[in-house]
Amino acid sequence: MDESDTSSPLKPADAATNAKFTFDGDTTLFATYKGQEVVGLVSSSAMSLASPVWKKFLFPPFPLIQDTNDRDANDKAGTVARYAEELVTGNDGTATERPSQEEDDSAITTTERPHKKTRLDGSFQQTLTSHVPNHTPKPLDLRDDDGEALLVLLRIVHLRFQNIPGPRDLSWRSKMFEMAVLCDMYDCVSLVQPWLEGWLKDEEDASLWSPGQWLFIAWVFGREGIFRTTAVTLIRKMGFRDGEPQINNFGRKSRSYWPPGIIESINECRRKELKILLDHVYSVANEFCPTKGRIEWADAETRFKIKCRDKKPTCDAVTYGSLIMRLTEMGLWPERTPEEYPRSVDDLERSLGNLDRRLDHLHDYASGPGYGTHWDCNPIKFLGSKMRTMLKESRLNPVLASHRNHLSAQRAKLGRSFEEPFS
Repeated sequence: MDESDTSSPLKPADAATNAKFTFDGDTTLFATYKGQEVVGLVSSSAMSLASPVWKKFLFPPFPLIQDTNDRDANDKAGTVARYAEELVTGNDGTATERPSQEEDDSAITTTERPHKKTRLDGSFQQTLTSHVPNHTPKPLDLRDDDGEALLVLLRIVHLRFQNIPGPRDLSWRSKMFEMAVLCDMYDCVSLVQPWLEGWLKDEEDASLWSPGQWLFIAWVFGREGIFRTTAVTLIRKMGFRDGEPQINNFGRKSRSYWPPGIIESINECRRKELKILLDHVYSVANEFCPTKGRIEWADAETRFKIKCRDKKPTCDAVTYGSLIMRLTEMGLWPERTPEEYPRSVDDLERSLGNLDRRLDHLHDYASGPGYGTHWDCNPIKFLGSKMRTMLKESRLNPVLASHRNHLSAQRAKLGRSFEEPFS
């Protein structure tokens, strides 16, 4: 999609812009380029060879679905009528091809020249029409596509290689997502194979800044390593609000398309990591005051042991109260399930990681003799490092077998039987 503003009518392109989209061809092209409506010319044969989707646009496979006033339709109807005159109708209501006068029907067996029988009704008309080829290409309306990415594809199709962006063109690298969208939509990924290594040279660094877009880029171009690392990154950076994925992308908004099944798989891994963090912090709170299950009076004394190293009950009260107040401020108390938490794993880890510093400050209540700060009594001490260790050990991978099969198929289209690193 072209990211130009479509809320207002596009202005017609000037002659120089139209010339960029004009190639040696026979078919009119409509496109959008930098807020202008372009009218160009392309080769229908070259476009058909480059993309099976473009071929269907140029030569629709359903010739009957068209305006009856269209001259092509009238010409086709005349052809059908002339063809029908060559048929004779049998007693059973079927049509049989009339033999030519030069042929001796008695000398021709059924196995040598089988007669085609088709009932003279709507299906017969459709059968005849389907044998009449449509050689007139239709105009191509690609105004919804990103104009800059489309222009590069058109130059490749029409062998204008001198105008293809090179690996040092940093401005073009920002268009890799739009290029991936068009290559996927028009099933023409093999067109860009000679330039792909240069365009994706810094894919590892670039994927960190726009993980949602680079997940799709990797999906289209068969980059399994980048696909896997980006999907794992999204486990930590993705949140869900009203069922829609939200990405913490350094404060920037970016448009993304999602491969089939990857969002559900990422969200399942995200849910497991959220549960690891929430279970840990809730277990700490429950050490002070168990909230689940009924506590008998006889067990109360053993269940509510003082945690303070100096056996000061006030210390436990301040620590527990400070912890619950902070969790309440964060929207995590009363206890929440992972499904109820809308933000990312990174957001939760960052918030919980600050609990130790916040509680240490609140806990510094008793500076009198015999109290001190009681820093060693804080059960949230080193919580941040503990959580990072737990997440690292989780080793979750949202990439499914179906994703790996697709990535392998994309590499095959590019002539790569295995994933080769781009140095």
